[in-house]
Amino acid sequence: MEYGPGISATFLYYFTSTAIVFAFITAQSLGTGISGFPQQVGLVGGIVGGLIGVYFNRTVTLSVSKQAGVKAESQKSGKKKSGKAIAKTLPQLIEAMGYELVVEPATEEDAEANDKTEADDKPETNDQTDEFDVYQRKGFSKFFSGKIFVYQENGETVVSSRATHIRALKRLL
Repeated sequence: MEYGPGISATFLYYFTSTAIVFAFITAQSLGTGISGFPQQVGLVGGIVGGLIGVYFNRTVTLSVSKQAGVKAESQKSGKKKSGKAIAKTLPQLIEAMGYELVVEPATEEDAEANDKTEADDKPETNDQTDEFDVYQRKGFSKFFSGKIFVYQENGETVVSSRATHIRALKRLL
C-alpha cells in the first residue's frame, strides 16, 4: 500500500520551488531579465534542491511483521529482537523521538460506528482494525517536522513518515 507522495511528486515540488527562487534572485542580482543565465542557474539550483528534498522529505514506509522472523539489531544488548517485540516497543520508541499520540476529537459518525461494533456479537481482532495511530511533535515544532503514521494490517505493523524520521526509527531499533 502506498502512503503519501512518492519520489516524483516530492522531487517536482522541491525542484520547481527552488528553481523559481534561484532564477528570480539571480535575475534581480544581475539586473537582467528572467531568461538566459538566470534560467540556467534556476535549473541547476532546482535539480540540487529537488534531490535534497527527495533525500530528506519523501514518504517512506517501514513494515514489521509480527509472525515472521523480521529481526532488527538492539543498540544496547546487541541481541536480535523479533518482529513482535519490535511492534510492542514501537510506540515507546516513537515517543522517545519527541512525538506524542494525537487523539482526534470524536465525531457523530465515530459514535455511531462504536455503537454498531458494540452491538455485534463478533469480537474484533487487532489484526483487522482500519485505524491509523498518528504521532506528532508537541508545540510549535509540529508545524515543521511532519507526522508519523502507524497502521496495523494483517499481522503487520506499517510505519509511514518522512525519510529522516524512518531512518532515525531504524537506528533506535
